[in-house]
Amino acid sequence: MGESIGFFISTLTINTDVAISAGTVLALLFLILGGFYARNIPSWLDWLKYFSALRYVYIATLKVVLLDYKDVICNVNGFYISKCFNQQAIDSNYVIEVYLQSGVLGTYVAPYNIFVMLAIFIFFRIFAYLSLAYIPIKIGRE
Repeated sequence: MGESIGFFISTLTINTDVAISAGTVLALLFLILGGFYARNIPSWLDWLKYFSALRYVYIATLKVVLLDYKDVICNVNGFYISKCFNQQAIDSNYVIEVYLQSGVLGTYVAPYNIFVMLAIFIFFRIFAYLSLAYIPIKIGRE
C-alpha cells in the first residue's frame, strides 16, 4: 500500500527531497485520519479518512482481536470506557458496541476492509501510471 502511494508521489515530483517531504506529510495525515491517534477530526478534513489505508487495517484488526476474547481487561479509572470504572474486566461485545457507536469501527466486516485496501492500492497505481503517461515532465523521461 505504501509502495503505491510512494510511486504516485515520486511520479509527481522531480526532486527527491520534495518527494520525501510530501511522502512524510501524507503519511502523517493518513496516520491521523486512520483513527488510531485521533477520533475527533474537523468536518472539513473528515472525508479524507476514506483514503487512509491505515483506517481499514485498524478497523479489521480491532474487530478480529476483540471477537477472539470473551473479556477485556479494564483500567481501573474507566478513562476509555465508563463501564470499566472499578471493574477488572468487561465483555468484549460491549467494547465492540462502544466503538461501533463512536464511529471508530464502522459497520464493516474484515473482508470489506481488505477489499477497500486493495482498491486503494490499485487506485494509487493507476494514478501513478497516468501521471507518468500524461504529465509532461521532460527531465529523465525522454
